[in-house]
Amino acid sequence: LVAAALFLRYGGAGAVVYDPCGGWGGRLLGAMIARVRKYICCEPSSRTHAGLCALAAQFASATGLQAELLRQGAEVTQLPEGSVDMALTS
Repeated sequence: LVAAALFLRYGGAGAVVYDPCGGWGGRLLGAMIARVRKYICCEPSSRTHAGLCALAAQFASATGLQAELLRQGAEVTQLPEGSVDMALTS
């Protein structure tokens, strides 16, 4: 719920958010609750990435969230300048 509140306050509904460390999915759930338009995250662990993908797929139709879940570290991820509204991680 903290992630959802932060997304709403600083990104707004319809925002594009970036999470450099996807982790267990708390911020992904927050993105769904806040109705952000797109959630981009990095998660290099194949098992954790698979869990994030399953979570996103399970709720995609209900939330309308576009989830771009990258199975790589943030240190090798390059996003175009101005392509996200905010970044958040734990």
